[in-house]
Amino acid sequence: MKPITTYLSIVLIVAFIIFSSCIILKQQAKPTLFLIGDSTVKNGKGKGDGTLWGWGSFIGDLFNSEKINVENDALGGTSSRTFQTNGLWDAVLAKVKKAIS
Repeated sequence: MKPITTYLSIVLIVAFIIFSSCIILKQQAKPTLFLIGDSTVKNGKGKGDGTLWGWGSFIGDLFNSEKINVENDALGGTSSRTFQTNGLWDAVLAKVKKAIS
């Protein structure tokens, strides 16, 4: 009788592991809020060099990070035109398209 109990325990453990894996894999990816802009959004590398910060360095704190990602792709010294003509917009757009598909 003991081998049946051991066998049943192993089957239950394996079933639990498979079930748990399915739940974890089925979870949807979090949406991402992409920030673009100039130095008012991200100054330098966004690490507060020279005690200069952009608002994009802090806005992520206002969101629940378990439900949304905030990605700051801004670059100081750019305008709307140069952000686009220097290919920075294309890099962000590629990430947006990747996240949608």
